[in-house]
Amino acid sequence: MKVHKNIIGYVGIAVLLGIILLFATGVLAAERLTASPKQGIAPLLVNFTAYIDNSEDPRYYGVNFGNGEEARIISCSRAPSFGKGNGYKKCFLEHTYSTPGDYKATLFRSNCPPNQKNCRGVIFPIDTVRVIVKGIR
Repeated sequence: MKVHKNIIGYVGIAVLLGIILLFATGVLAAERLTASPKQGIAPLLVNFTAYIDNSEDPRYYGVNFGNGEEARIISCSRAPSFGKGNGYKKCFLEHTYSTPGDYKATLFRSNCPPNQKNCRGVIFPIDTVRVIVKGIR
């Protein structure tokens, strides 16, 4: 009987951990960055999609393309909500990589508005996508 109780205890812990992982994954999945294509020959036009929180908090988002350039996300379309909460926004950006290299494009959040000069805000990296640009053979 003790073995049976221990098994039930382990199953209960596994289910609890599974629920916690599912919840954490659902929350983290809302804010992410995707790229298409992720590799190709220069000049390579990459289409980025950023999924960002649809919160009312004053949050400003952008993408650092990993080659010294970045773009701020100004407007996005509202995507469907999932579970409880305000859902997320789906934002589209394009960037052309003109030289070969291995780049890490990073979605970030900042507390500085896009056009505010001399803002000493904090930048929070959210997600990174690797883009590989090859030269002409």
